[in-house]
Amino acid sequence: MRTLISLLAMLLLAPIAADVAAQARRPGSSDEVIEHIPEFKRQQALRRLQELLRAQPADEDLAAAVVQAQLTLARRTGDPRYLGYAQTSLAPWWSDPAPPPRIALLRASVLQKRHEFPAALKDYDYVLRREGNNGNALFARAVIHQVTGDYARAAQDCRLLMALRADSAAAACLASVQGLNGQGQQSARALQRLLVRGNELDPELRVWILTASAELAQRLGRPAEARQYFEVALPLSPQDPYLLGAYADFLLAMKQPQETLTLLKDAGASDAMLLRRALAQRALGQDAGAAIAQLRERFAGYQQRKDGSHSRERARFALHLEDDPRLALQLARDNWERQREPADTALVLAAALKARDAGAAQATLGWLRAARLEDVELARLAQAIRQLPRGGA
Repeated sequence: MRTLISLLAMLLLAPIAADVAAQARRPGSSDEVIEHIPEFKRQQALRRLQELLRAQPADEDLAAAVVQAQLTLARRTGDPRYLGYAQTSLAPWWSDPAPPPRIALLRASVLQKRHEFPAALKDYDYVLRREGNNGNALFARAVIHQVTGDYARAAQDCRLLMALRADSAAAACLASVQGLNGQGQQSARALQRLLVRGNELDPELRVWILTASAELAQRLGRPAEARQYFEVALPLSPQDPYLLGAYADFLLAMKQPQETLTLLKDAGASDAMLLRRALAQRALGQDAGAAIAQLRERFAGYQQRKDGSHSRERARFALHLEDDPRLALQLARDNWERQREPADTALVLAAALKARDAGAAQATLGWLRAARLEDVELARLAQAIRQLPRGGA
């Protein structure tokens, strides 16, 4: 049984690597076929694993293989349904306060991807109490602390990771945090030193570092440098949802909506991608009605289910596509209480500015000063907010 599980898991994940490798090479002409990817084999392998798990739902090895595959597909496709499938696969342990550490780690990954950060942190803490040298748990916990704006704890976890294993991932972890905490120049140099290692880097880590470098360059007001990093990263992982979203946001900020549409042409129809396409269409004066209607229906469904994992997209939708700054401000502030990435902070300030409500932005401005976050767009928005009359619209 163990051999069968291993073979099915390899079959499921191997085409993903082949897919990325094939897409990284540009064809010589539009008629050239690089490689036929057996998508049906991947789906067959996943279905077979799921069938085995349904027959033996408490099999820890089998559950781990299935959930790992589902998380990989969630990351690769941006489809949140795979996270629901993963929760189902973990059903025997989902409410268990003390599951096996590797099951707790997988459960935390599902929770983290759904932005249920407190619950995910609880699981990562549990894993690290059981396995103090678990580098994956340390790295993931550092990422949550970074996303939620707790840079001191994020840096602490990165340093613990460096003490555990002084590798490129640990160094990138710390450099990424420093880039958000008043050490932008130092962070840029550290990330560049890692990129010089070239093929020594794990491919996924290389894309992660390139994307972080691009976002940092954008925050520091170096758009040409940011574009260069994005352009290097894109052929390495052309379907990466986070990379596509970050690059699309950069192009929208640079007022290049046609390039945005070209970039997202084959990016699927997740909320994030559909929203960015609609923003680009609106900027071009095109009819974005179909995308807007689809997004409105989805967001209504999330609200009914009290699902807050899409709050950033809902706030952007209200602000830029429904022209409702008061609703956008409410959604943006609710989202900012959970996660405080630069995009989340910018959304609060942009909504407050459009609603002409300086008072609603004061907590965010205070945090921004304390965090020492270097970002030219945030600085511009903060300055515009300070020029508004206090006391609301």
